[in-house]
Amino acid sequence: MKICVGISGSIAAYRSVDFVKKLVEAGHEIRCVLTRGGKEFVSSRALETISGSPVLAEDAFDTTHFSTDHISTARWAEAFIVYGASANFIGRLESGMGDDFLTLQLLAFSGTVLIVPAMNPTMWKNPMVARNVAELLSHGYSFCGPVSGRVACGETGIGHIAPDEEILQQFNAKIGAKNFLPGLSGKKVLISAGPMRTQLDPVRFIQNRSSGKMGLSLAKGCKLLGAASVTVLLGPVSGDIANLYASSFKVTRYEGPEDYQNSLETLFPECDIFFSAAAVLDFESLPPERKIERSALQEMKELSIRIRSVPDVVARFGAKKSATQKVIAFAAESGTESEIVARAHGKMIKKSADAMIANPVWPGLGPDSDQNQVWILKPDKTTEKLGPADKTELSLPILRSLFEES
Repeated sequence: MKICVGISGSIAAYRSVDFVKKLVEAGHEIRCVLTRGGKEFVSSRALETISGSPVLAEDAFDTTHFSTDHISTARWAEAFIVYGASANFIGRLESGMGDDFLTLQLLAFSGTVLIVPAMNPTMWKNPMVARNVAELLSHGYSFCGPVSGRVACGETGIGHIAPDEEILQQFNAKIGAKNFLPGLSGKKVLISAGPMRTQLDPVRFIQNRSSGKMGLSLAKGCKLLGAASVTVLLGPVSGDIANLYASSFKVTRYEGPEDYQNSLETLFPECDIFFSAAAVLDFESLPPERKIERSALQEMKELSIRIRSVPDVVARFGAKKSATQKVIAFAAESGTESEIVARAHGKMIKKSADAMIANPVWPGLGPDSDQNQVWILKPDKTTEKLGPADKTELSLPILRSLFEES
């Protein structure tokens, strides 16, 4: 889900980095807005590092905002969470003021807004604050907390920000369950992702161009849309991608065909749904025991590599799946659209897959790219085309197409 997290000018704002991290780990796409007061307690750099997106300037007409960007986040977001909402922020919002970027987005937004207050206990009990909260509740805004505790000024009472777990529980109860997919909810999902290597010699290897982004985006989507557990069988992706995407899953790593197959032997029987999104090699080399020396290459003029075919892992597990298991495969294909779809359809039948997701190997799309385009093939169903779009944006439409019906 696309969530805008606004951080208000309460000292509780310093806790917002951990809260945003938990939202990211839950599979949500996050953008953060720091109010002028919020900037006093937490840095933009910390929030950008955790969320993976630039923090939006608090001035609605800042030079970094282009044209009608002053309401762009209200159009992008599916929900808002205001973390550490101060008495001042609550009063400005209730009055209908749009004097900074966050309040302006909220005025232009008609979806779910969860406000998480934090302030001095006496402020929270103040009749004017209570009236403002009551007015916002009457207009459909939701509140989580505050709770009883010792606040920064040393006083004790109701004013401490609610625990992250309580905020997340209320947020999920309000909007999360509505997004669960019948065919995915409660299922154990296994997703393979990333490239595969084959050794040329003890120090060199050949690797395909897969980035792992599509598979990892699907993993986040599965968790967000109700899967009971998500396990990722992850190839040798870059460290940045692994850290950004894979922090919230059980991850098993592989490099070559042998450890990939061995891991699947262990993991596949435990899953309900297997996504084969990894770029599995069709062949592997038979490397020499010793490093190939430059002098030997100069003598030979050219290098001959012994290769052998790699077993069709998807076909193997597609044939042995139980009546309750589903296998969904990917096929990266070159050629025209009709050629890609035709080859993918043939592979779906050959591999006994429950669905095949074809994507083109075209410039700017497919492996090693942020963008993708897919055709979703299912037996006896009309082929559905999605994209081109960013891989993070494609994952949820793909999952809805596959699992909207139980």
